[in-house]
Amino acid sequence: MRIYLTDKGKELEEPVRIKWNEHQEKLLQSISAEERLILRDLIKRMEKNLS
Repeated sequence: MRIYLTDKGKELEEPVRIKWNEHQEKLLQSISAEERLILRDLIKRMEKNLS
């Protein structure tokens, strides 16, 4: 299945991406680079459990 953005969705894509990046930085600001790698690995493993 493929999902496509409407014209309105395309207009919102960049502002949403910017806001997402801002929130992501806030979420991760106190997490070290090493901890981020561990977190990424854990999330990937969790995703794999769902498939």
